[in-house]
Amino acid sequence: MRFRETLVASFARWAEMGRFDECLEAWEYVIREHEGRPPIEEYYRELLLRIGLAQPRGGRITTKHFELQPDTLRVLTLSVIRKDEGMIPLPEFLERLFSVWGLCFGGRNLDENLLVDLGYTGLDQASDLSPNTESLVSLLVDLGLATRYSDGLVMCHCEPNFNQQ
Repeated sequence: MRFRETLVASFARWAEMGRFDECLEAWEYVIREHEGRPPIEEYYRELLLRIGLAQPRGGRITTKHFELQPDTLRVLTLSVIRKDEGMIPLPEFLERLFSVWGLCFGGRNLDENLLVDLGYTGLDQASDLSPNTESLVSLLVDLGLATRYSDGLVMCHCEPNFNQQ
């Protein structure tokens, strides 16, 4: 988070303004246990888990990838594809997810550079970014929100029974 320090400093200002008077016990915990600096990273990690944009950490070593929960992917798909437009190619779907929601799965041409600019270094297309995109495509296909053709083309749509119409 680029403005983490500004956000953390705002908690001290809010405390001075009395905004935590109703939850004084919780604010005292933050002061006591975290030296007045709320655990922002922990909060965002928990938030991402609860809304389905991240998976819980597992005890086993697996290939790391970003995976949405099925319901979250359904909502995101419906938010970027209109029913009346039919099917759109995967690259356009990924572009829409990025432009509307800022989600980056690694499937767009610019994703690797974007992630490096954001501080994610040492990424490899084959072992880091491609598995993210493949996981997304597999879930879309499983949910009936995409069709993968034999030539590798993936077309996305917002209706699970689109191909049967």
